[in-house]
Amino acid sequence: MLYLAALFVSLFIVFFCDEALKKRPYLFYITGSIITIAVITVSQLVTNHTITIESEFVTKYLIGIFSKGAFAGALWSVVMWAGALPTGSALIKKIMPIRGELSIFAAAITLSHAVTYSITYIKRFMLNMEHDRPLTSDFIITSLVCIVLMIIMIPLTVMSFKAIRKKMNAKTWKKIQRAAYIFYALIYIHIMVLYVPQAKNGNTEKFFSIIVYSIVFIGYAVFKIAKVYIKKNKPQKTGFVYAACSAAVLLLTTGAGITAYGKA
Repeated sequence: MLYLAALFVSLFIVFFCDEALKKRPYLFYITGSIITIAVITVSQLVTNHTITIESEFVTKYLIGIFSKGAFAGALWSVVMWAGALPTGSALIKKIMPIRGELSIFAAAITLSHAVTYSITYIKRFMLNMEHDRPLTSDFIITSLVCIVLMIIMIPLTVMSFKAIRKKMNAKTWKKIQRAAYIFYALIYIHIMVLYVPQAKNGNTEKFFSIIVYSIVFIGYAVFKIAKVYIKKNKPQKTGFVYAACSAAVLLLTTGAGITAYGKA
């Protein structure tokens, strides 16, 4: 599964490239931008039959991990979970110092997926209009969700640059950053809209992807709520809270799996 491979790479960056990302973030931003331009260019050349890539490994993993949004999704997952991990944990100590830089890098990588599929969707829209065919509900929902995702992502990314952040009022910056919650929710909705119909048609890979994405995104929501609760109420024993959270994630993920199982 591409997402799991991308998640492994993302965690590798966090654990082994954190100092480089913090000291020389622009090298990562430039690299991300170059990758995005290359992926968009190659994807269009392949789509237009200008070039042919016979290697499945290249198309599925080296290009697909970017063009299909797996790497972007994995990076956002790491950025997202930084806000839900227990305070003082080893992982949060690794992520928080580079969270801003990692989100900018994630945004640069996201464009490789967004632009590639935007071109595909625009072509599909024009073709439907040309032949007077109605647009499907999943096409409309996905398009609207993606537009809102970009509207949220771009200003949040700009405000993640230190030079911009320093010029803003701290309270105002923090309030605007709360839009990230909507951003994370829409990523999950985007995935579900695309994958559930395919899973219902017997695509086991998409069904497995739904389970994994549900664990990550539903898990984040549940543990984020738990973190807020613990901070506010300061219970003596947090073990019960986290056990209840784990049970809730399992239950909700099972519900997502049931939704995606069967025939469309």
